[in-house]
Amino acid sequence: MYSVLAVTFFNYGILYIIAPWSFREVGAEDGDLFSGIYTDFTSQWFLDIGTLIASTTAINMTFPVVEFIFFFLIRLIKRMID
Repeated sequence: MYSVLAVTFFNYGILYIIAPWSFREVGAEDGDLFSGIYTDFTSQWFLDIGTLIASTTAINMTFPVVEFIFFFLIRLIKRMID
């Protein structure tokens, strides 16, 4: 269970912040691993990456409820058919 938490935290928390980050100030060049487009947290960063993080969080928050309701309705329909 903790491995799922660690992978989810890295994938949705750390990766979205590090991937577009630019380390040109410390000597990274184009084509390097950390040669993204953002050097600091700007309004454009929040429009691009913040929206992505918020939408991912909203999907992860609502999908278990939708899945529960969907499978409940399937079981109900199967009982009605039987």
